[in-house]
Amino acid sequence: MAASEKPMSLQRIKRNLEREVFTDGNQQRFALAKTRNRALQPYDSLAALLAAFDDAAPLSYTDKEAILQALLREHRSGAASLWSAVLVLAFYPMLSGLSRRIRCDVLRRDDLCQMLLEAFLEAVHSAPVAGGRNRTFSYLRLATKRSVFASLRRMQREAQAVQCEAPAPLAQCGERLDGDGRGRLWPDIRPESTDVLDEDALGSLSCFLVEHAGQELDDEKLELIVATTVRGERLGTYVHRRYPSLPPQQRQSIYERVKRQHSRTLAGLRLALSRVHAQLSAGETALYAA
Repeated sequence: MAASEKPMSLQRIKRNLEREVFTDGNQQRFALAKTRNRALQPYDSLAALLAAFDDAAPLSYTDKEAILQALLREHRSGAASLWSAVLVLAFYPMLSGLSRRIRCDVLRRDDLCQMLLEAFLEAVHSAPVAGGRNRTFSYLRLATKRSVFASLRRMQREAQAVQCEAPAPLAQCGERLDGDGRGRLWPDIRPESTDVLDEDALGSLSCFLVEHAGQELDDEKLELIVATTVRGERLGTYVHRRYPSLPPQQRQSIYERVKRQHSRTLAGLRLALSRVHAQLSAGETALYAA
């Protein structure tokens, strides 16, 4: 986008891209792409292909992965503008959801949307294209998040607005003892609290977690960790809040699944943050030695 152009909202970008993508000429390009990619052949049109990415569509992870790899191959082989637009439309729910969740004082909402779009397109250009088993969907989502949060952190520091908390205080504030005396390292579930958490601090902490432990955290896991570890919400309360209309037996089944997910996520998060702490400690040692 040229410097003189005014940034647009994601909704307006989506409408413009749909007008560009859904043309007879692009339908012909899609028909040619189908001859080169088996994953695209079940779909009669680009509109049908994009509908398959809707959350309500019964598309398996394997099928989605195959389609994304096909779109990336077409993107690299030519007509990049068309396939970039198709990928933006396919990932619009993710981009829109991320835009709604980000609280930012240093950018207008439309500027933030433009940053999200640019970060996603950079991820598209850097995404690996290879046969076999891949994690293209996760790669594009996490690469976009990391780029946006890194840019926002830099801008926030420059504006002296919201500061991301350093890892050392996070580790120190979280260490405590079990009832039997065994030590536990942050992150873990802290006692449930009724204190209101400052939203800027919450946004900074979420930003820090995604940047340094993004491989462990998709949107659902990040929400779970923030609710339990940061806000101190009990798992049972969290499940009841998320699924208030379910019968008790079904809610109990979900509780058991969430509990297992929570344990696995915490284990990976501890490992990721321990590496960050080790890197900072090594940097401080080198600084003092110098």
